[in-house]
Amino acid sequence: MATQPTLKDIVVRYQKLDSALIYDTLDAMGFPQQQLDLAIAPLDVNMVVAGPAFTSKWVVSEETKKVASPRLEIRCNSYQMLKEITPGCVYVEDVGNDPVSGGLGENLGISVKLAGATGVVCDGGTRDRKALVAMEFPVFSRFSSCTFSWGRRRFIDCQIPVRLSGHVSRWVTANPGDFIFGDCDGILVIPKGLTVEVLEGAEKVAEIEEDQRKRLLAGEEREQVYKVNRYAHIRRVVA
Repeated sequence: MATQPTLKDIVVRYQKLDSALIYDTLDAMGFPQQQLDLAIAPLDVNMVVAGPAFTSKWVVSEETKKVASPRLEIRCNSYQMLKEITPGCVYVEDVGNDPVSGGLGENLGISVKLAGATGVVCDGGTRDRKALVAMEFPVFSRFSSCTFSWGRRRFIDCQIPVRLSGHVSRWVTANPGDFIFGDCDGILVIPKGLTVEVLEGAEKVAEIEEDQRKRLLAGEEREQVYKVNRYAHIRRVVA
């Protein structure tokens, strides 16, 4: 029986790939809708994020309005959330389509990073862009804004399924533990149970593509090179 790779090994191997290889693998498996909206982009073109999702849910709110929920009053607040962040995760924010605020900035970025997160994906605004880039902390967001989120966003819960804006489909659901991969070409949400299978499939596609490039550079006709089906090894999960 094959040994299951560690999370560290999985992350390192994913980081050697790119989003196009991973998307093609998901597409061949029957999951073409796993790409997030292209407006959610890295603060710097060289940023790459890879790891299991730690999700958080926020809503747009006035500061004076409260949520009538004992759970929220007792346990669930953003300070407690930081204590629950899992090492090696990607911190994923559903901010309720907030079109105004810059939420996570330098100080929260420091806290999230020190708590163990390896990067951030926010379907909304962040701020302190220069500082986050200088921290070499991968952050992907829709925009950067100096507008303070205090009183404009309200924390609801963490480690629950969240809905993020999609590229192929309108929405993509990210569940806690789903694997997140993002680079300058896009962000993908890989279902937790398929993390290793997608990785191995994409690695094989990468090998085939490298061979095709060598053949093209050697002057071989493109028609001959592309007779190879580089996705034949991938299992179709969804018909």
